[in-house]
Amino acid sequence: MEETFTLKKIDQYLAGSMTSEEEKEFEREVASKPELKDLLDQSLRTRYAIHQAGSNLQKEELGKEWDKWETQQRQPVFSSYAWMSMAAGIALILGLGFFFLRPSPLSPEELFVAHYEHPETPTIRKIDQSDSLTVAMVNSLYAKGEYVQAVEAYESLLPHTASSQIDELRFFLGISYLQIKQEENALEQWQALSSDYYQNSGKWYGILAKIRLKRLEEAKVDLTELAKNGSPYYQERAIRLLEDL
Repeated sequence: MEETFTLKKIDQYLAGSMTSEEEKEFEREVASKPELKDLLDQSLRTRYAIHQAGSNLQKEELGKEWDKWETQQRQPVFSSYAWMSMAAGIALILGLGFFFLRPSPLSPEELFVAHYEHPETPTIRKIDQSDSLTVAMVNSLYAKGEYVQAVEAYESLLPHTASSQIDELRFFLGISYLQIKQEENALEQWQALSSDYYQNSGKWYGILAKIRLKRLEEAKVDLTELAKNGSPYYQERAIRLLEDL
């Protein structure tokens, strides 16, 4: 009975049908129960796999109908009946197939988890007035997933950071904010990035933050721009995410 109730809560969370207070309470519960976090992650992976399988199946069926149509085109006589029959087959997949083959839209949280890849530990070694031991300790907080403490530490280092390393620190500060569900603070850090490398990274993770905030139209605009003008790595990822949106 308890397991059924837990699965029901996961479904509600992923569907975005919880109130803001219910979401926060559920997230606190997830943070305190590793087995619940594993169950949530497994549910997210399963849902995304089903979503992708549905998309691929629909494409495959449409491809088969199109191949049949092309084969008929090459025959000496192509009757209007044959054309109408083929058109009906494609229409059936586009129509009825919409209900039977098309996967359910992913919720913002499902999209976020499906496309989020956690950046590795930063390479910052020494920051002006801060000694290397202090910086190593901050990097260790990030690596261990202690993001609340990492945010405080990174913020304390910002005033002492050389311009050559400020973008890396701001980027990982933003990631730390994202991990504790402070998306607006994360966006503020990424919008201040100046180097091309970190601007591309910040733009991508900023899009994921906006999706989590349910600002989907803004995310689509940013994705279109990234797919057109971003680095090849992020162009490919932006195109895939646009397809899921």
